[in-house]
Amino acid sequence: MKMLDFLPMKITIPLMKNIKLTIEQKIDLEALHDESRDGRVRDRIKAVLLRSEGWSTPMIAQALRLHETSIVRHIDDYVSKNKLDLKMEVHDLI
Repeated sequence: MKMLDFLPMKITIPLMKNIKLTIEQKIDLEALHDESRDGRVRDRIKAVLLRSEGWSTPMIAQALRLHETSIVRHIDDYVSKNKLDLKMEVHDLI
């Protein structure tokens, strides 16, 4: 039998570009954050707001106590769908 050498698996987190939010978008997101009772929704909003302020993915993940891939997914959802994955319907976020 031949023994296989296993190399440690390396996970690559894609670099995220900064999000540019208008003042109105920030105000809307902050209001939505204040109104939401779901902590997961509030974390998604905080991830987007912190990214717009120039925070890195590892910094956001550490501050929110979430995995970096979760932060990337939340930001990607916001950018690609122009929304946060909310349980309630939100109009005119962007």
